Amino acid sequence: ICTICHGVMRCPVRIVCKHIFCKRCILQWLRSCPYCRKPVHKEMVLVMYRLCRSISRLQIKCKNYIHGCLATFPLAEQCKHLTSCDFEVTGCTNEGCEVEVLRKDLAAHVQSCEFWRRPCSMGCGEILTHQTLSHHNCYRALKREFDAQQRTHKLRNCATSLGWQWMVTRLHLSALQQLTGTFTKNKKRQLCMMKYELRFQLLTFV
Repeated sequence: ICTICHGVMRCPVRIVCKHIFCKRCILQWLRSCPYCRKPVHKEMVLVMYRLCRSISRLQIKCKNYIHGCLATFPLAEQCKHLTSCDFEVTGCTNEGCEVEVLRKDLAAHVQSCEFWRRPCSMGCGEILTHQTLSHHNCYRALKREFDAQQRTHKLRNCATSLGWQWMVTRLHLSALQQLTGTFTKNKKRQLCMMKYELRFQLLTFV
């Protein structure tokens, strides 16, 4: 047991006074030996490889035994076990969900989680939730998208057509304004009526 961290030694090292500690602990301490108060020099730290191998073979219980894990294994395999332990507490993988469950219960929670989101497996592009999954219809979704694209295309064509009509009307109105002075009163009256009609059309296009 390391007297600095009070845990099982990790990478045990011996210093000049022959006392042994975790390498990380004594390098962070680096003032004096906690036992005899002799100075500690970084260059005089010796790694105890044989002791390290002996410690790594010690049989330990899983830290998740409080959740029901009964596994025992060598200390060296602790990290490997924890990556697959069914009793390890882990967070939900759905974005926005902060619930933490045991790994063995994670799959069931993910499927019933209110934050569950998945794209349609048929490739229509719709993002499904538990509420929309039961009545989702790919054909209807694709038809809605197609209709929306068609409306956009029609509006774009309509805008282009109105733009051309607006330009033609402006040209006609300009030409009539120039010709007004060369006609008789009746003709002028008719031209004025035509100008009002063209202006009305122009306002509707704009």
